[in-house]
Amino acid sequence: MCLYRVNNFQEAQVELERAEREVPSDDPGRDEVDYWLGATLIALKQPLAGLVAIERLLVRRGSRLDALELAVQTYADLGSSLWNRVAERSFESAAGHEIHGHALEAEGNVEGALEAYRNSQALDPRRMGPGVAIGRLLLGQGKPAEARAALDGELNLNPSDPKACYYAGLAAVQLGDISKAAPLLEIADRWTTYDPEPAMALAQVYLALDKHDEAAAAARRAQTLAPASGAARELLHAIQQPK
Repeated sequence: MCLYRVNNFQEAQVELERAEREVPSDDPGRDEVDYWLGATLIALKQPLAGLVAIERLLVRRGSRLDALELAVQTYADLGSSLWNRVAERSFESAAGHEIHGHALEAEGNVEGALEAYRNSQALDPRRMGPGVAIGRLLLGQGKPAEARAALDGELNLNPSDPKACYYAGLAAVQLGDISKAAPLLEIADRWTTYDPEPAMALAQVYLALDKHDEAAAAARRAQTLAPASGAARELLHAIQQPK
């Protein structure tokens, strides 16, 4: 740890790897070994190896904040590096423009991002992804009809894409077409394994269609996906109230 703190990462790696071999897996000091080994490997530009050590620690101590923060930052940096590499090598490609769109969106430049996503579409009309991004941004601008048109193009390429179905379902809701929203949100809910939003949206659509049992089931799925979500809990409670 001292070697790490004076930026002597290579010697720190040697000492930590020796400690890793010698310290039993159930020793209280094992957490520190894994954390500092992971941090050292990441500092030595070996992020994947470093993440193995950090993830090993998180399996045992899932609430350890410094390890969580390091893992999140490393994954973000690694993802950005890979995206940027594609953009730099192939900027004038469909992939390059799409990546540029994500970068502009992250900076808050929505109009610039829309232009980049449209350029990506123009270069490769059959590329999956830009249409969903365009539809999502147009929904955020309060333009559901334009969003639905963009998302319909994406659904023509892949009718069961969960993200396209989700945003197309939201667009249908905003346009007052609840009956069309339901099957789209059903697809999104069926194929989403981590995001409670499709199930919550579907529950509200079912409620509007007077399908209380289906609405309650969808709300319960949302709560299962996000047990700590107050919104999912409140939605289920509202659905279960006597009529």
